[in-house]
Amino acid sequence: MRLRARARDTVYSLPATVDAPLGGYADITFIPPDGCAFVRWEITGDGNKLSDPNSVKTLVSINSAGTLTAIYRGGCCVVGGVLLPTNSLTVLAPYLAMIGLIAATAVAIKKRRN
Repeated sequence: MRLRARARDTVYSLPATVDAPLGGYADITFIPPDGCAFVRWEITGDGNKLSDPNSVKTLVSINSAGTLTAIYRGGCCVVGGVLLPTNSLTVLAPYLAMIGLIAATAVAIKKRRN
C-alpha cells in the first residue's frame, strides 16, 4: 500500500521531498489507505507552523527548511517476511557442545590428578 498526501493540487507518494517557497502557505491533506488512521502532523523548522496539527487537512506556514511528518496508526503498512520453523537441534547445538567440552575437561583434569 502506498501512503499519499495532497499539497495544493498535486498528490505525492510518501515519503516525498517538495520544494516550497519560503514565506508561503500550503494546504496539505493526508490520504490514508484502507486500514490506516491519521493521528496528527508533526513539523520541524524555525517558524514553520500548522493551523491544526490534529486534522487530516491543514494549512502549513512555510518559513524555513524543515520536515512535515504524518503520524498514523493501523495495519496499512505491514512489513513482510518469511516464517520458518526452527530446528531444535540447531538451536541447542552450541549449548550441547559447551556441556561436552566442560565434561571432557573435567575428565581430563581428574585423570591427570590420578
